[in-house]
Amino acid sequence: MIKERICYTQFIDYALLKPTMFPSEVVFECQRAIDYGFYSVCVPPVYVELAQKTVRKSNVKVATVIGFPLGYTDTDTKIFEAQRAVERGASELDIVIQIGWAKARKYQEIKRELALICTHLPKTITTKAILELSYLSQEEKRELILALADSAVDFLKMATGFGPGGATLEDVKMMQRLLKGRKKIKAAGGIKDVQAFLKFIQAGIDRIGTSSGPAIIDKLSSHYK
Repeated sequence: MIKERICYTQFIDYALLKPTMFPSEVVFECQRAIDYGFYSVCVPPVYVELAQKTVRKSNVKVATVIGFPLGYTDTDTKIFEAQRAVERGASELDIVIQIGWAKARKYQEIKRELALICTHLPKTITTKAILELSYLSQEEKRELILALADSAVDFLKMATGFGPGGATLEDVKMMQRLLKGRKKIKAAGGIKDVQAFLKFIQAGIDRIGTSSGPAIIDKLSSHYK
């Protein structure tokens, strides 16, 4: 059971992004992340410093979101957000792309913005571009993924969890086929139960963002007893 638990928990970015999150709740959930051994906690920018203080003696990393959840803050603002988050202790940044640019097929502009943000960060910071694929047609998805295959970020992430749709196995397969290992893939949005979690693991996903981490791991742990 312990071996399986450790394996599964390291896929999880524990999402603590509800708009009603308050400081003591953040501390409580960060402590749970430590207890469960999750890879990271993903908190709103305002709570990065608090989260870092809570997890600093553990292996749990602190992630936060940039340009969240709509992506249409300007590039300079995103750069400032990213720098401040890193100064406060974030080591992973999930950056929402300019979705309107994706609809307009301005892929070079998206790549340029991501490159500018990454240029202003230490090389040790893990970056993830959130694509919000549910806003896009199949052709738009394909073009965007191919365009970002050589972008500056480390991961491509499917959704914020606040848009019209979330992660799908079909999108995982398409991303894997098009990226050919050039970027890691993060599934997020609507992954709330064990069955969905395991399907994404089996599909070969690199990371999963979920607010249901404890419930999923508890269910898995009871299965392996």
